[in-house]
Amino acid sequence: MSINNNKVSIITPCYNGEKHLNYFLDSLVGQKYNNVEFIFVDDGSTDSTADIYKKYEIKLKEKGWECKYIYKNNGGAASAINSALPLISGKYLIWTDSDDILYPNHIDEKVRYMEEHPEYAIVYCFLDVVKYDNLEEVLYIDKRALNCNKAFYNILFERPITWPPVGVIVRTDALFDVIPEKKIPVCSGGQNCQIQMPVLYKYSCGFINKSLGKYVQREDSHSHVHKRKFLHRRLQMLKIWMLTISSLKYAGKQEKRDLLLTVLLRNIFMILEHYLSRIFSLKKNDNHFILNILFIKLSFKLCRNSQTLIAVEKERE
Repeated sequence: MSINNNKVSIITPCYNGEKHLNYFLDSLVGQKYNNVEFIFVDDGSTDSTADIYKKYEIKLKEKGWECKYIYKNNGGAASAINSALPLISGKYLIWTDSDDILYPNHIDEKVRYMEEHPEYAIVYCFLDVVKYDNLEEVLYIDKRALNCNKAFYNILFERPITWPPVGVIVRTDALFDVIPEKKIPVCSGGQNCQIQMPVLYKYSCGFINKSLGKYVQREDSHSHVHKRKFLHRRLQMLKIWMLTISSLKYAGKQEKRDLLLTVLLRNIFMILEHYLSRIFSLKKNDNHFILNILFIKLSFKLCRNSQTLIAVEKERE
């Protein structure tokens, strides 16, 4: 059976994407894989996003793609994804940002890998990282990978991983097993983790050890803007983790409690570490060791009989 018999759903939220939408849609037109359902969510754009999309929709339909355009009032990426999730009908789901670049074999290689490895519900690939003002120069290859045995906890503790959603593909049946309501918590950011984490909590993940696209760094992107505002970002991430943990279908009450406590403590200690370093003009490593030991001891004191302890123990490394 040809792998092209397996429909792939792609969800792309976009808000005011006129400056970058052309190169993203060009990369879709160039895809070798044609059994695709493309859902483009215009999140209340006030520029020429809709006109650009409509121009490319004709080209995509000529390839045999199913295309759906959704316009909604601006509510953020998570809200946009929620408007599309109930509509997908593909065996696999890829969700992208509207400034990503997919190499021509991107979908084909992801589907091929998934078909050859039915034991994995979610799979990651490498990405070439570029700047928005020079798309040809690859700054570095994002090869960061999760430890498959602790994938959920690696994301929870924000260890080096591949964050961009374009680097991921997930089985739709596994996704809707863990989020049967077909929606994720709506926060200001964090939608990528909110899709990945429930799947990783129950299922195994795999890796394609090659770059299948470009992740474009933009100064005005949501993630880059808030990296400059430490406290805002930490509180934002804390809200994302807590909402995601609270909604985990397959976690028991004790496990959720332990996870919530661990995440709360970790963020408190990260905030303390950041501001102590600034107040006393210390290097980060000067107080990191002491605070990390306190975090581990307190976590062990509060969190009992839980897999969380295994993940906390890994914080020693």
